[in-house]
This record gives sequence, structure tokens and C-alpha cells, in this order.
Amino acid sequence: MRFNNPLSIALSALVIATVTACSGDKTDGSTNSDSTVTSFEIAQSIKSSTKSFEIKDSESTYYLTKSISIQWPEIFGDYDITPLQDSLKVMMFDSGANVSIVESITAWVDSVDTELFGGNATITPIDSIPETDVFYNYEVNITGKLIEFSDKLATYDIGYYYYTGGAHGNSSSHPFTYDLARHALLTVDNMFKPGTRQQLLEAITRELANQLGTTPGRLADAGINTPIEDIGAPYILNGSIVFRYDPYQIAPYSFGAIDVSIYPGEIAELLTAEAAQLLEVDQ
Repeated sequence: MRFNNPLSIALSALVIATVTACSGDKTDGSTNSDSTVTSFEIAQSIKSSTKSFEIKDSESTYYLTKSISIQWPEIFGDYDITPLQDSLKVMMFDSGANVSIVESITAWVDSVDTELFGGNATITPIDSIPETDVFYNYEVNITGKLIEFSDKLATYDIGYYYYTGGAHGNSSSHPFTYDLARHALLTVDNMFKPGTRQQLLEAITRELANQLGTTPGRLADAGINTPIEDIGAPYILNGSIVFRYDPYQIAPYSFGAIDVSIYPGEIAELLTAEAAQLLEVDQ
């Protein structure tokens, strides 16, 4: 098994998506006077890197592989997507705007937290992991994927997986939606009107009960911690507002992450004017 130390840009892709007109759209010629076709240009590159390490302590030798792959946004129409790029760097690496994506990836893949291995381990970069009788090697990886987009928004999912000892590895996923025109991540505060928290919690409770095939009054019997007092992190997917709850947030770890999907029209009166416009909902 061979791993490359330098950052590799594995693929550069240009996608032309036919969507509704907006800033940056280009209208193509059409022979039908009743129709127009508009093109919204999307460009992204896949940036990836992998590095392996030998880890020795007083008792044994282990091996660690760190890997990362990001669908990195380059163009979204004529929008300035620098704030989107900065948001991705902050969420994935906690790095600032003055650090490039290449520098961010390189710094992450080169670093190893010695405290994960007792603090006294010797950690050495290696070209490849040798054949070994160690049943489990350690692994840490991050992925960043564009999972939905339009001419108004982009939804990304940041995925983490790590195994650094124990019975099993752990994984998590953190989706978010970026409003291209407002240069902002969508949050509960900028999507919903002040004073609507309780109504929103009631809507989430009803929809979760519906998803689980039960009633709001019997959610506890389905394993949900009731009453639901937190509003999950919102993102947009398949035309719905999805509220993400991390493991333990409203249910035992065995439930994993829980997504509660609500069509915007069902809670139109709770949306801010900006969110209603973004989601094309009448209020």
C-alpha cells in the first residue's frame, strides 16, 4: 500500500448546470420564442492528500493513515464565493481566511495529536504501511462534499471518521447550507423570525413523530428524549428544511444522527422574509 505525502489535486471538473436565471446566468439561443434556457456555471476541484505514520510506544508499534478529500468550490456563477471557501476552511480545519486551502490541507495531514496515543509515543512519517500482524491500524479522515446546489444556495456535508483504538471507529457528518447572495451560512437565527422558537419546536416534534410512525405524545416510547428542547442545525436538501440532531442530542447514541425534514410551505409563517425568498415560499 502506497501513500503520497505531497498534496495532490486529483481532479478538476467544470459543471454547467441549467437552472433558473440569476446574477451570472447566460442565456442560450432558442428557436422557441416561448422558452429560454439559462446556464449557471459551477466549477470545483477535488483536492486530496494522504499521509501515513508509524507510532511506537513502550509496548508496541501501530500505524496511522490520515486522508482528506474535498470538493473545493471554484466558481458559482458570478458570485464572490470567498466567504464560502473561508467557511469550509473554518469548519474543516479551524483555519483562517489568510491561510490557503492547500496550506490548510497540508498542515492538517502533517499533524498528529500525540495525546491520542498517550503523549509519550514516537510518531514518524513513513512512505507506506508495511505488512503487519496488527489487526487494526489507526485511521483518521475528512471528506467535504457538495450534496446539493442551485443558483441561490449550496449545501455541503463535512464527514469525519476516526479510529484511534477501542472496539470500533467513530464517524460524524455535519451538513450546512450557504446562501450565495447573502454570503451567509443558514442558521436558525437568520432563517426564522424572532419569537417563533416554540412553534418551530412543535413543528419539528410533529414531523419527527410522523417519520417514526407514532404521535408526538408517544415519542418517548419510540426512544426519543422528550420534550424536544433543542432546534437541530438546519440545512436545505431536496427542497426541504432539514434539522440535524447529532447522536445523544435527542436520542441514545444507537440512533445515530437524526434528520427531521419539513417542507418550507408547512412553516412559511415562521420564516424570515429572506429565507422565504430563498426557498421561494409565499407568506
